[in-house]
Amino acid sequence: ETRRAVPRVDWMAANLDHEHWDTQTQMAQDTQQVFRVDLETLRGRYNQSR
Repeated sequence: ETRRAVPRVDWMAANLDHEHWDTQTQMAQDTQQVFRVDLETLRGRYNQSR
């Protein structure tokens, strides 16, 4: 499994540039970090451990 956004079909690879995939990767990583913080907050509020 890769940690980067990549095209899964040929037409996407042919029609979208590398910068698009870099942007999508960065957005996914940012969202992942937000979710991680939100989960930690919820665990603290409901006294749940990992």
